[in-house]
Amino acid sequence: MFLASAGYTDGTAGPAYGPNSYVQGQPTTPLITTTAGGPDHFGIVDDFDFLAYVPFDSEGLWLVRISGGVDGSFGLLRPLAGEGGPMDYLLLINNDPEPIANPAIAVGDASLGALTTVPLASRGSEGAIAGLPGTPIAQLSRFYTWGTVIPSSLPADVAVEFNGESIATTILPGQVINLSGTVEACNPADLAELFGVLDLSDITAFVSAFTNSEPLADLAEPFGIFDLTDVVAFVNGFLAGCP
Repeated sequence: MFLASAGYTDGTAGPAYGPNSYVQGQPTTPLITTTAGGPDHFGIVDDFDFLAYVPFDSEGLWLVRISGGVDGSFGLLRPLAGEGGPMDYLLLINNDPEPIANPAIAVGDASLGALTTVPLASRGSEGAIAGLPGTPIAQLSRFYTWGTVIPSSLPADVAVEFNGESIATTILPGQVINLSGTVEACNPADLAELFGVLDLSDITAFVSAFTNSEPLADLAEPFGIFDLTDVVAFVNGFLAGCP
């Protein structure tokens, strides 16, 4: 287990600062440790109750912006003040059964210029980031979090890439967004979450809907009739794949 921000809140040493490559313009923000570290954490955060922010029965990749203290953390993730003023904690939390592949993020003000995503990084093995160069994370497993610190004053337009998808959104202090829920179906065969990916869940959804004459499986004319044309439409879409 990794205590993500015990280092920030060491009153004797005080936080260390450095440029944050995930934020537009790379402003100086608190590092994850007080001595040598990086602008991010990665892993399972000990004593952090992410269910205080993400619904219990939910799935997907969640973007969370915390302003102030963190519920259920036993005081480990506390309000932060950086050299440029108050700071917020920005988290990606994977509550999906499947790992999130090739995650990347950029945060800033889109009105000032395009946001260029940076691959999420760990700094060594899980729970051992201090003083090590960042290594891109190939996937974010279920219940794993990644986080960084951003200025509270930032409008926080966010660009996120994962599973081959690109999403642009804006997150306000205290807001929670299900990024997986913002991905649209890529073709008529993309019937089940995780949208943007064709897999067994789509086949299961089609078979169930077709068997029960549900509108989800009514993919081709004549509409209102469930026949071979619907099956062919599903198979063609599935074989075509997602872009």
